[in-house]
Amino acid sequence: MIGLPLFGMAAAPAWAVHRTNPVLGGALAVALAAPSRGLIAACRVEPWHMPQWALFLPIAALSGPGLL
Repeated sequence: MIGLPLFGMAAAPAWAVHRTNPVLGGALAVALAAPSRGLIAACRVEPWHMPQWALFLPIAALSGPGLL
């Protein structure tokens, strides 16, 4: 369930070079990280029990410089 979105976000910068759209990968990463963190809060578990957010946040952070 997580593999396909991660592959898409990894491919997004390469696609953005050709299409000049760096927002795609970052927006997708934020859109997936936010519900992950919300689920952790709702279930009251440790963040490392559901580590998918830790994969999405660096992608979002590294997509930011592409916007400048």
